[in-house]
Amino acid sequence: MNPFILPPSERLIAWREFRLSLTALEEMDQLKAVSSWVCQVPTSTYVIDYDDPKSWPKPWDLISQGNFDDTAKAYLMEQTLILAGWAPERLRLHYVRNAKESFQTMVLLVDNKWALNYIHASVINFDIDRGDCAYLVSYRVNPEGGHTEV
Repeated sequence: MNPFILPPSERLIAWREFRLSLTALEEMDQLKAVSSWVCQVPTSTYVIDYDDPKSWPKPWDLISQGNFDDTAKAYLMEQTLILAGWAPERLRLHYVRNAKESFQTMVLLVDNKWALNYIHASVINFDIDRGDCAYLVSYRVNPEGGHTEV
């Protein structure tokens, strides 16, 4: 069952149970599971401003509210991995524009290699220097909380 159609309190419980289930998986399987799980969310056109991370809600507020756009999905993927024990310095959020394919999206880049949220429910090997994409803005998690542009 899709956890995102549950009432808010049950969505939060499902998210916690999902995060706990990740510990039994190898890292690549964790990335695949997070990508697939988060991509079940109903997608809206505009929820959070990709260019203003200080205004982003806490991840449990996103889950509770149940509204997601591509930026919110990548951010939730990042926060899910952090809360599951991943080191924040391994994760970067990049808002990218692919001029060749005419789209923009927020991507979670893991270890400067694996991209989540670039292709729906997939983890792909993402060359940071690929010629068809331009980074519009990139963020890393601050140790004291929030995100900083890099």
